[in-house]
Amino acid sequence: MNLFKSNKSEPGAEGAGAEPPVERRKRKRKRVLLSGVVADSKGTNAADCAIRDMNERGAQIYLHKNRPLSSDAIYLLDTRNQVAYLANLVWRDDERVGLSFIRSYALREAISPELEFLRALLLQAKLRQIQALTTRRLSTEEAIKLVGLSADLLPESYPAGADADPGLRYLYTEVKSRVGPDS
Repeated sequence: MNLFKSNKSEPGAEGAGAEPPVERRKRKRKRVLLSGVVADSKGTNAADCAIRDMNERGAQIYLHKNRPLSSDAIYLLDTRNQVAYLANLVWRDDERVGLSFIRSYALREAISPELEFLRALLLQAKLRQIQALTTRRLSTEEAIKLVGLSADLLPESYPAGADADPGLRYLYTEVKSRVGPDS
C-alpha cells in the first residue's frame, strides 16, 4: 500500500527537481525527533535510526547509514518511550523509510521470551547514548539520567549474544554499579 501519490511525470523518476509526494495518509503524523533502533524480525542487522514523525499506525524514520532493510516484518524501537513496534516497510526514499505498525510492545512490561532480544537491543542503544554523552564530557550519572536508563532495564548480566563491543560491556558494568538496586 503506497501512502504517497507521486506528482512526478515519469514513473520511478527520482532526484533533483522532482516534486514532493502528495500526502494520502488518513491520520496525520506528529513531527518528532526520537532515537530509535530498527532490526529484522530476529533482532539481527540492527541499526540506529532517528524517528522523524509518527502516529499510532506508523512512522517515518531516517537511517543514519543507507542500510538495506528486509521487506518482511521488522522492529522499530523507540528508545525514549521504551516501546517496540512490529512493522512493515511501506516505502523507502534513500535514507528515509516509511513504516506501518502491526503491533506494539511496551518493553517495561512482560513480553514473551522469544522477544527478549528487544530488551537487549534497547539496553545496547541506551548504552551507546550514554557512551556518546560521556565523550562530550557529561558525567556518567548525568548521561544515565538524560537517556532514562533505570535499574528495571538492567539484566543481572550483560545479555548473551548481545553486541560484543567491549566498550559497551565495560560501560554496562559501570552503569549497573551506579543504578543497580544495591547502589
